[in-house]
Formats: sequence, C-alpha cells, structure tokens
Amino acid sequence: MATDAANSGLNFVSFALRTFSTILGTSATATSVSCVIIHRRKAEREASDIDLVRVQARVVAEVVASGEARATTSGQMDEARKSVTEAVDSLRLNFANIRQGQIVENNTRPIEVLQSIQALALARAERQW
Repeated sequence: MATDAANSGLNFVSFALRTFSTILGTSATATSVSCVIIHRRKAEREASDIDLVRVQARVVAEVVASGEARATTSGQMDEARKSVTEAVDSLRLNFANIRQGQIVENNTRPIEVLQSIQALALARAERQW
C-alpha cells in the first residue's frame, strides 16, 4: 500500500512537472531530467526493499538451521549421557562381582570388565564433542 501511495505521488509530480513546463513554456529537458531522477529514486527504493527481504529471509533460514542443530545436538547429548550411565553401571557391577570372588557360572570374567571399560571410554569420548 505504501508503494501505491508512492507511485501515485510520483505520478502526480510527473503530471505537475509536465503541466508547468507546458504552461510556462520551459523545455522538455527539465521535465525529462526530473522524471529520470524520480524513476531512479523509485528504483533505488525498490532495490533496497528487495535487499531487506533477502536479509530477512537469510536471518529466518539461519534461525531455523540453528534450531535444528540445537535439537540434533540435544538428542546426541541425551544418547551420550545414557551411554555413559550404562557403561558406569556395567563397570561397577563387573568390578563388584570380581571383588566378591563369586565362582558361579555366567559370572563376570575379565574380558567383560575390559569390555565395560572400553564402553565407558567410548561413551565419554562421544560425549566430548
């Protein structure tokens, strides 16, 4: 709507310049120069409006991308936190079984402790991004 008002204002100015040049008998060159200046300013304003829309679109895209990245990272952190907790619990259980010295079938073996330690190290490394 502001553009329509500006256009009608420009049309009025152009009309007024043509009318005055006819009444006063001035050359058409003055009117042409004035029209060129008016059209140039209009084009500059339209170009700045387009630039504004581009910047706004870029900002919106960056905000959306940041939100998506935050959501992804949050999910990864939750998974890493769960992995570390599970690895610590498994390691504690395996160490407890070894310390108790229970000789029961399917009891903790040294390889299971090693695997627990490796799982904990991997989970902590993934959590370090």
